[in-house]
Amino acid sequence: MTVRENQVHTVLKELCSNCSPNIVTMVNTLESYSRWEAPCGQGRIIPAFPGAGGSFQGNTLKVALTPRLIQPTTFGEIGGAKTKRLAELYRLFKKAGIPCQIVKDMQVWQLCHLAMVVPIADVYYASEHPERVWREKAVMDRTARQLKHNFRTLHALGFSLSPRKMNLFRLAPVRLLRIGLTAVFKSRFGEMFMYRHSMNAPDEMRQLHREFYQYMTDKTKQGEEISP
Repeated sequence: MTVRENQVHTVLKELCSNCSPNIVTMVNTLESYSRWEAPCGQGRIIPAFPGAGGSFQGNTLKVALTPRLIQPTTFGEIGGAKTKRLAELYRLFKKAGIPCQIVKDMQVWQLCHLAMVVPIADVYYASEHPERVWREKAVMDRTARQLKHNFRTLHALGFSLSPRKMNLFRLAPVRLLRIGLTAVFKSRFGEMFMYRHSMNAPDEMRQLHREFYQYMTDKTKQGEEISP
């Protein structure tokens, strides 16, 4: 199921009568998976996220797989168990030549994914010239600082960043992050996997922006209330 987050509940209702015991949901989300199971049945959903990106150009879908080093297709059971159906799904992706990985906690993986992609999408929406935003040094610097803040906050809240390479955003100097971001935004990768999706799905990304930062605010407040 590859849809935007604001389409999930509609699609799951349509899948209620589907006879398959497995529904693989490749969606950006912070929503509790239990809410997704409610309309279609407990135990059917395998949360996942695709290592691919692209967009429609006219009637043509232009899409590509992301490099494995950056983001393979990722999935895992809601409770973190290792199951036969995960092993089979892994085998099918590998046989198709699609880089993939199984993680123990998809909810944390998706939280970390949003900590990265939300600030990236925000860059395009804040710029008058999103197609060449990489030229704006102040914007790149502000984005680097926001990414660093997001991951430092998650770490301070007790989350084990997933995948572990996300710790680079937490530990790297802002100047180094800015240089790296500028290069990525300028690249074909940035145009294919970042710019196109952000510009074609602003409603979804703005909703995810609100949900992510509200989640972070709520978690921070909870931590302050618990601390002596």
